[in-house]
Amino acid sequence: MKKIILGTTLLAILSLAGCRQEEKSEVQHSSTSSEVQSSSSSPATSVSSNSSLKESAMSSTTTSDSVAIFTETSEEPAPVEVNSEVAPPIVTMNLTQIRTGDYSSIAGNWVNGVGSSIHITGDTLIVSPLYPENISVTLTGQLLDIPEKNEADGSVIMENAYGLMMPAYTKKMEPEENPGYFSLYSRMPSATLYISFLPKNVPGEIQGADSTQERIVAIGTQNTATSVPAQYVYYKVQ
Repeated sequence: MKKIILGTTLLAILSLAGCRQEEKSEVQHSSTSSEVQSSSSSPATSVSSNSSLKESAMSSTTTSDSVAIFTETSEEPAPVEVNSEVAPPIVTMNLTQIRTGDYSSIAGNWVNGVGSSIHITGDTLIVSPLYPENISVTLTGQLLDIPEKNEADGSVIMENAYGLMMPAYTKKMEPEENPGYFSLYSRMPSATLYISFLPKNVPGEIQGADSTQERIVAIGTQNTATSVPAQYVYYKVQ
């Protein structure tokens, strides 16, 4: 009887122990499954999180690019520099001034086709040489000076002209008005020394000269003031 009770008791203990082992195994299996499921879902969460970050970065980049483009298109054009320098006025031959002995409107160097030149400053005009005398003459205001025809003291020498003794030239040049141009002249024993000033588009009596330019004629002649070949006409050096 005792053996039967002892066996029954032992069997009950073993059954109870087996049940507990099964429960423990089920608990461990459940825990493991939860961990596996949790571990499996973590990458998805990480991927989702990374995707969100990338989308955010792309959105930020797009927004930044848009701002940059807007800034570029909204820039105002650079101001254009304007040259404020004013060109000097063009000075033309002023006959009114020349009549008073002021040659500033024609100041500079003038040359003709045979190698002669005229140098002009404010009130001084120098011809070198004068055709056909081959002498240099200086005009200051309206006073003429020809050193080759002066005495040592500066007075004008006397020359024989047709049996008469006459001054080689008259120092004070006289004015002569002509159509469209102006001349100064000095009387010499056998000719007249003319210096004539011709503005643009005034032909005078010159044949073949360029009347589109200002001209000067300086010559000793028995003819009129501008009756000279074209090569003896002076043009200003530009």
